[in-house]
Amino acid sequence: MGQRGFDIRALARTINRRREEFNQRHPERPVAITPVMSRILENDDDYIPYRSRTSGSKRRPPAINPAISTVIEIAASLETTVGDLLGEPAYRVTIADRRRLREFVRYLIALFELDSREL
Repeated sequence: MGQRGFDIRALARTINRRREEFNQRHPERPVAITPVMSRILENDDDYIPYRSRTSGSKRRPPAINPAISTVIEIAASLETTVGDLLGEPAYRVTIADRRRLREFVRYLIALFELDSREL
């Protein structure tokens, strides 16, 4: 993912940690581990599969490059964001940003007369 590369092990560790946190918050409805999530989680040495693996040639290797749609689905099931799972820093809105935004909103209200009685 991008020029820096993609750390599937870090993603797997984060998914596993978020899954455990989710299950602690919601013990009545633990997150379902889908086959593709399990294949990603196999990149985390701390992951313990919910069922034993069969030996033989049919076993699929751990996922190393999941589709972004897969990561989106996993993030949604864990009630988090893709950025969180990928370890991206959260976007912070500063007080100065909020002040500029407030001034811009005031400008739009005045420009389009949004506080007129007709509306």
